[in-house]
Amino acid sequence: MDNFAKNLISEGNTSIPNLLLSKYTEIGMSNEEFIIYLQIKRFIDTGNRFPDIGLIAHNTGLNKNNIYESLHNLIKNKFMQIKTINLPNGKSSDVYDFSLLYEKLSNLDYEKVNENISEEKHNRVIDTKNDNLERKDVFQKIEQEFGRSLSPIELETISQWMDSDNYSFEMILLALKESVLNQVRSLKYMDRILLNWEKSNIRTPYEVEVNRKQRYKGNYQGNSNKNHTEKGPEIPIFKLD
Repeated sequence: MDNFAKNLISEGNTSIPNLLLSKYTEIGMSNEEFIIYLQIKRFIDTGNRFPDIGLIAHNTGLNKNNIYESLHNLIKNKFMQIKTINLPNGKSSDVYDFSLLYEKLSNLDYEKVNENISEEKHNRVIDTKNDNLERKDVFQKIEQEFGRSLSPIELETISQWMDSDNYSFEMILLALKESVLNQVRSLKYMDRILLNWEKSNIRTPYEVEVNRKQRYKGNYQGNSNKNHTEKGPEIPIFKLD
């Protein structure tokens, strides 16, 4: 048996449902998202349930930022989840889970999908492009300030700020600036800032600035020598560029 045949056998096979191959665009997946799904599925089938982004980038020729963006879209559009499982040795591990993808596939209305797909896909492409440009800018600015790439878990945290907590892109970037000013480059610290603003019903950069002026005025009129301590991060004293 020659080396090619040996490698062909040793590498194994990846099983993909034909229904998914023919319908993935109809449930809203892009070609790039599908390619990344195929790569992750390949790793899962060989026992690696949470492959490194660098491996996916190497195998696909895509850059890491595009892969992060596609992973975010897969999570946002409910094709994929990142779950934490307990291992037999007592440790825990993160895994990619595509159960939601197969649920979407099973729920396809084949009589209506062909009538509505063109208009829905067109609208989705426009909305997604605009949204992705802003999201990508947020991810890139956080990576630049942190001086490293974001992990999938960190990407999911930031996505939850946008999709579940409904924090605006501007407020997230404002929290990033506060984090940098205080030399605490941490998503946990940014989360405390955002939560502090939410509790104070501060939801826009303008309200941040108004609150800062009110706080400054109150402190100035009070005892200037009094030590004042607060729990949680300070409200930023700057405006967004």
